[in-house]
Amino acid sequence: MEEASKAKKAKKGFMTPERKKKLRLLLRKKAAEELKKEQERKAAERRRIIEERCGKPKNIDDANEAMLKRIIQEYYDRMYVCEG
Repeated sequence: MEEASKAKKAKKGFMTPERKKKLRLLLRKKAAEELKKEQERKAAERRRIIEERCGKPKNIDDANEAMLKRIIQEYYDRMYVCEG
């Protein structure tokens, strides 16, 4: 009878409190990592859609007057199509 009780005490179980803590910590880290990846994927998708809809911004710093007029006309035409 004493041997059976010693065997039970020796075999406390697979999930000790320390192992449970480690498992929870690993699960939280994994969930945080997955959440971060999902946020990065959504941000990349958002940037891609914005670039697709709006196009790249034009460089107006070193443009001459004729080029500025052409750029403004393109913007106007684009807005006209979007609004109308």
